[in-house]
Amino acid sequence: MYLKRLKELREERGLTCKQVGEVLGKDGKKYRKIENGKKNLKISELIKLCDYYDVTPDYLLERDSTVKSETAENEEPG
Repeated sequence: MYLKRLKELREERGLTCKQVGEVLGKDGKKYRKIENGKKNLKISELIKLCDYYDVTPDYLLERDSTVKSETAENEEPG
């Protein structure tokens, strides 16, 4: 489920739960509860995290294993 991806994305970028929680207007403990499945993520929060990590909702929800962002899709090959 998306919880695994949330943690992977945060850890890959060397971020703390507190740092990611701030993106959502939450403290680190509340964000950790989201990652641990003890609290649900609102759709608006999911969208914020997709924008923050520059990934698609399908990637975050594990419907697609390809990381794509609108930025990457719109860039022309160099």
